Amino acid sequence: MNNAKTKLDLPAILIQPVQRMPRYQLLLQQLVKLTPEEHVDRANLEAALAKFTEMNVYINKRKKEEDNRKRMEEVKRSIQGLAPVRFLTLVLQSLEHDLQLIILEY
Repeated sequence: MNNAKTKLDLPAILIQPVQRMPRYQLLLQQLVKLTPEEHVDRANLEAALAKFTEMNVYINKRKKEEDNRKRMEEVKRSIQGLAPVRFLTLVLQSLEHDLQLIILEY
């Protein structure tokens, strides 16, 4: 592991198990696709695929919740100590930005 290309920082190492889950799901999808319907392992492969799919949905949901929580904490820290008028201005700017995004989606 002396080569700079093979060295990983701590966040990269910690995310590896999470990154494996979608890979396993893709592998199972291919196995199910290539396994004949009458094969003895087909039902087990489908069950495993369903569990991995369920787990990946759960992981993605929790990740999104955590990202939103972190964002709220950042916003909270950025507005603490602001004068009320400045705070209201920031809130209105944020609402205006959100409305523009909503309009663009339609």
